[in-house]
Amino acid sequence: MVISKRKNIHVKTLKKVEDFLKQQTKPIFKSDIVKQIGVDYDSLGVALDMLEITHYKDGRVELKC
Repeated sequence: MVISKRKNIHVKTLKKVEDFLKQQTKPIFKSDIVKQIGVDYDSLGVALDMLEITHYKDGRVELKC
């Protein structure tokens, strides 16, 4: 497990990640999230830790309903 350097993020970034995941109809890779919404990987990791998500074995994530 990789420990993120970052410990906090802006609320705007968290909402951006959450809103993007709500729009997805299927699981998505973290790298695709970074590319599509323009957040850095460390901030994405913190946001995903704060949200209720499902992690798949192949590395994809999905927001729990």
